[in-house]
Amino acid sequence: MISLSEIFKDSIKYPFANIKLLLILGIFCIVFKLPSIAFSLGVKSSTSYMLLLIISLIVYFIIDGYGISVIKESILMSDLAPKFDIVENFVNGIKKTIISIIYFIIPAILSAIVAVLTGTLKLGSEIFTYIANSNGVVNSTVNVANNTVAVANGSTSLANGTTVIANSTTAFSNSTNLLTNVSAIYDIVPKDILSSFFTAAVITVVVSLILFIIFGLFDIIAQCRLAKYGKLTEALKINEVIKDISNIGIAKFIGWYILVLIICFVISFIAGLLSAIPYIGIIILPLIFMSFVILFQSRSLGLLYSNID
Repeated sequence: MISLSEIFKDSIKYPFANIKLLLILGIFCIVFKLPSIAFSLGVKSSTSYMLLLIISLIVYFIIDGYGISVIKESILMSDLAPKFDIVENFVNGIKKTIISIIYFIIPAILSAIVAVLTGTLKLGSEIFTYIANSNGVVNSTVNVANNTVAVANGSTSLANGTTVIANSTTAFSNSTNLLTNVSAIYDIVPKDILSSFFTAAVITVVVSLILFIIFGLFDIIAQCRLAKYGKLTEALKINEVIKDISNIGIAKFIGWYILVLIICFVISFIAGLLSAIPYIGIIILPLIFMSFVILFQSRSLGLLYSNID
């Protein structure tokens, strides 16, 4: 059994032990970031931007798929970096995306069910109805009607007609502000409905957050199963995913997850500072830091999964 300290020591060294790989992956990351780089450089051609987005999407799948290859080699405890296989990487990248979509659709559906059961949606609809029927909307409607009559009577010039439209728009805008004016909503909506809504909303948010965290962890192990078996069906066996987490150890798995978040946060902070360097920063970020994070995360995940007998 490899310990967490050993996993992270190895994973941090791994990208530097494969500098050529780090730079090649970094070039792919630069291509992936081309749309944002082009935007920051002031490229305004919509055609060019759409083309860059398509290229970026294709490269995204290749990068994701290569990460799966790193996980696979790491599960086998191999120190050799896998070679790029564009077609295989692309296909595995698509598979990984499909797996993530499925694993996150489940908590999304369950969260919607919770929202219905707690009454969050129904209460939210009632609150909106109270706001829509409030004096703010009524007054804005009256203003629009009066201004329309003024125009119909021909009592205003074209300039005054424009002013009328502007005033009615302002009135409607003011009524819309009720949606963001907490004190106004508190005065309009009955207190018991507001109280019930906030209680239901808190329950829904907390339950949803827990569900997304749980299935997010499932998704991580599903990636390992995809790397190991190469099949979507194996990655989607939730019962096997749960068994794998149990074999790794829930405490160890969560410990790994927290440490990865901390390390990636530190790296992102440093990268953010360097990205402020004009022109050079937007290249260094994907070339070095983004590629490092991909290799580090994939390596550490593969080594963690290697603990399974």
